[in-house]
Amino acid sequence: MKIVSFDPTESAAGKLFNQQPDGTSAMRVIPSRVNRNLLFVFDQSVLPTVVANDAIMASIPPSLYATKHTIYVVDSVTGETSPPVIFTAGNLDVGPDPRFGLAGDDQLFISS
Repeated sequence: MKIVSFDPTESAAGKLFNQQPDGTSAMRVIPSRVNRNLLFVFDQSVLPTVVANDAIMASIPPSLYATKHTIYVVDSVTGETSPPVIFTAGNLDVGPDPRFGLAGDDQLFISS
């Protein structure tokens, strides 16, 4: 499993994006495979996740997106985890987190 894309791809530091009625910001992730067991992980925080037919969504409180963060998806039943991507307030670092040494089919590139 890998993250095919996510939205938004950038945000101004401390600014709400896709603002929700409760004051949080919404983010959508499209994984290579969707099932009802997927969870949205923002850094090490598992967020309440809404699973749709082709994507997963989560509401992110402002305290979590003020700086650089790692985003990934985990299957709560099998434990399978996608390679992480980096979300930075102000811009998006292109590609996977280099600390994970991904290559080949697991390589992920997202351009803004």
